[in-house]
Amino acid sequence: MPIAPGSPPDIIRSHLDLKPGAYVIRWQVLAVDGHITRGDVPFTVTGP
Repeated sequence: MPIAPGSPPDIIRSHLDLKPGAYVIRWQVLAVDGHITRGDVPFTVTGP
């Protein structure tokens, strides 16, 4: 996924041509102590 120039380091901006439907973003981070945290962000795209 391309990242927009000039975006703050904690925000990723991108233009994706998603078709209408249900999607899930799955994320994972690794802390300095080795602890892994995971999560899901479900969302829906609606069309005209």
